[in-house]
Amino acid sequence: MEKFRIGNDLTVFWAILDDDSQPYDLSGRTVKIFLTHPRGRMEITQDVNIQGNVISWLFRGRQQRYLGVYKLTVEIFSSPSTRVLRRDIDQAFSLVSATLYVEESNGRPQINETGKLTL
Repeated sequence: MEKFRIGNDLTVFWAILDDDSQPYDLSGRTVKIFLTHPRGRMEITQDVNIQGNVISWLFRGRQQRYLGVYKLTVEIFSSPSTRVLRRDIDQAFSLVSATLYVEESNGRPQINETGKLTL
C-alpha cells in the first residue's frame, strides 16, 4: 500500500475489469465512486473522467481531511435502480502527516513520478 502526504493532489486512474478479468466497458453506464476513510465515506463527484474501462479523477489536497487508510468502491448501474457491478479496493492507499512517513512499495497501487495513482 502506497503512502502519500496529506494535502497533495493525487490523480487516480482505476481500470475496471469484469468477473473474467476482461476490461469492463463503462459506456452508457451510471458510475458512482466512493472513498471510505477512517471517519466515514464520501462520494467522488468532481473531476471524474471515464474512457473505456478506466475511471480517473483528481483527489485534491483540499478535499483530504483525514489521515489513515482509504478504501475505494465503484458501483456501476445499467439503469437508475439496477446495479450490475461493484468493485472494491481495500487499503487502496494511506494518507500520512509528513513526507518522512512516505515509503516506497512494490505492491499495488503505484504512483509514478508525475503524481498519478494507478490502480
